Amino acid sequence: MTKQAPVKMYDAVTPHNIPESAEVVAGYVDGNFAWPPEAWHRWPDALKVLITVFGSTKGNVADVESGNMTPGEARKWIEAKHREGMHESTVYCSRSILDEVRAACRGLDYSIWVADWTGSPHQVPDTVATQYKNVDNAYDLSMAYSQEWLDVINKANRPWPYRR
Repeated sequence: MTKQAPVKMYDAVTPHNIPESAEVVAGYVDGNFAWPPEAWHRWPDALKVLITVFGSTKGNVADVESGNMTPGEARKWIEAKHREGMHESTVYCSRSILDEVRAACRGLDYSIWVADWTGSPHQVPDTVATQYKNVDNAYDLSMAYSQEWLDVINKANRPWPYRR
């Protein structure tokens, strides 16, 4: 990752909806919208953020929203990652359940990527990234505000788990 934060981050359930020019791409490693391994190769130079909905320790981000993980399950995921020596744990959640996530994960080392759809980039205090809008029902846009977080994610994905 050469660009310094803040940087635009794209995520989508359909990988090919995300522009090829994206510098940071977030996609799913499990669940109904898991990306096939070859989908990640569309962005050879982009930083990739791996989202889990079932608690895979391959994921960098636990997706905490209706139908996916609960705040309590996110805590167990963070603890499992820590037991495996991985400390790049991030919880994605909406701003409306941010306090619930923080209460469930109190005392653990993790970051928060929050959804707060105002339509404009903005930083929510004590979070590393903010998802702020959906574009044409194709993909979501976030701004990553922490260069340290981006660097930790980049390091966590070495070696890259999806080889050609």
